[in-house]
Formats: sequence, structure tokens, C-alpha cells
Amino acid sequence: MPKCSTCRGASDKGACPYCRKRLRKILKELISFIDLLNASPSLRQQVSSQQEGRGSLSQALVINVQIVDLISRTGIPAVLEAWATYIIEERSLETTLKATKDDSKLHNVHKILNTHHDWLADSDMWSDYYNEIKEPHTTLYRIIHGERKPPKPVPCPVQDCKGILHLESNGDVHCIDDSTHKWAYEQWSRLAQLIAEPIVQITAV
Repeated sequence: MPKCSTCRGASDKGACPYCRKRLRKILKELISFIDLLNASPSLRQQVSSQQEGRGSLSQALVINVQIVDLISRTGIPAVLEAWATYIIEERSLETTLKATKDDSKLHNVHKILNTHHDWLADSDMWSDYYNEIKEPHTTLYRIIHGERKPPKPVPCPVQDCKGILHLESNGDVHCIDDSTHKWAYEQWSRLAQLIAEPIVQITAV
């Protein structure tokens, strides 16, 4: 029985269904992470609460530089564009990666990669493609969700609400009991302090 090149599980052809589905989700989240970081200057400047507690400026600077490098045009977007260009050339597609009135260049690249996902999954290039998508996703996920997300559930601060706040991949924060209770990522650090301080009732935005 053929083996999947990424998880070594059984596969009829190329990557197994699990790895295909997983990487499609990872790629979508990766694009969301880049959009979020580009739209949130303060997020790129902040350090994790753990590092703030240690008072280590040098560690904070490492993370800031890492974020900037990853989301710059020569970082992750350049890697994604290279794969999209490879698809276009190998499949002789008549398309462009340029930004349009409706979509940015990054989102057009995402469309190409998503459309031809299974073609890559069947090719010998799958393992390289998989790793070049997964590794930066893991890094950004750790920065956004791991180092900045509180270690304990954060109760919804809206009066009389018993729900818990949930952080989405795109950075939005909402209550799992009432989706109308929601906040932008910029407010997450302030809301996260609720786990260590008495709850102060505030009004949902």
C-alpha cells in the first residue's frame, strides 16, 4: 500500500485525505494570520505577557523582528507566490497573480493554491509544499494564539453573561454563548487580564 509522504499513513495516491484536508485549513488560517498582523500595528509591537513578566527586552525584539520578517513581501507571501507561479507554469495556466479591484495579490495567490491543492497533493512536490506552509503557520499560531492567549478560559465580561471568550484564527474574539458579544484583537490583552483581576462589567462593541 502506498504511503503518504507527510504522515506516512496509507494512501491510494499522493497525500492522504487527512493531510490534504489539514493543509487546506492551515493555508486558510495562514492567510488570515498575515491579514491580521498587517492590519494590527500594535500586535506586531507587543510582546507576550510571559516575556513581559520576565522583563526581557531582547526576547521581545526577537519576536517583533520574526513577525515582521514572516509577513513582509520577502517572507511568507514570497514563498506562497513562488508555489503559485510554479503551478501556473507547470499547468500552463492563463492567469495572473496581480492584485485586482476585488482581491489583493496575496488573496489571488491563495485562490491559485487552493484551486490546485489536489494537483500538488498528487505530485512529488507535496512534501516540500506541505512543510513550507506548515512551518510558518506553526510559528504565527504560536505567536498569536499560544504566547498571547491566556492559559485559562476568560469569562465574558458582559453583565449577566456566563459564557467564555473564544479567539478565532482571524483574531476576532467573541463569547461562545452569545456571538453578539465580540471584540477586535486589539482589545484582547485588556480582556485577558480578567483572569487575574476582578471582572469589570463593560459593554460589548
